[in-house]
Parts: sequence; C-alpha cells; structure tokens
Amino acid sequence: MMEMVDKPILQEPTAGVLTMQSMVLEKVIIAGYEQIRRLMRLANITPIYQRKYLTQWKASKYIYHYLLRHIAIMEVNQAIQN
Repeated sequence: MMEMVDKPILQEPTAGVLTMQSMVLEKVIIAGYEQIRRLMRLANITPIYQRKYLTQWKASKYIYHYLLRHIAIMEVNQAIQN
C-alpha cells in the first residue's frame, strides 16, 4: 500500500489526501482518506501547495509613506532634495 502512495506523488507533487485517494482508487484499491493520510504521514509526504497569507499588507516591519503624493511634479528633477 505504501508503494501505491509513493509512486503517484512523484508524478503529481501537488496531490493531497483526496487526490491521492482517487489515484489509489484507480488501481482498484479501496482506501479511506484517513488511511491515505496516515500513510502519507508515515512516508513524510506533504503536498506542495501555495501557502495562504504569505504576504500581508500590515505585516511589514517598516512602512514607508509616499511623501510626494500631493505634489504635482511638472519639471525634470523637481522632486530631488537638496
């Protein structure tokens, strides 16, 4: 059963427990998602997926304000500080 779980993860690294369950079911082996999850944990298999909330708007340590927001720049080099 472990070989049935190991081989498809190489072809589909984004496969989670439910996708893995359908892949094993295609090989005519009926297994519940709890059993597939346990086997994936034993084999230390984790799917590659996009993590949620990786960058948050207020999570940055330093927030730099745009100081030229209300200034109309009409000439070249008008915004350069002296």
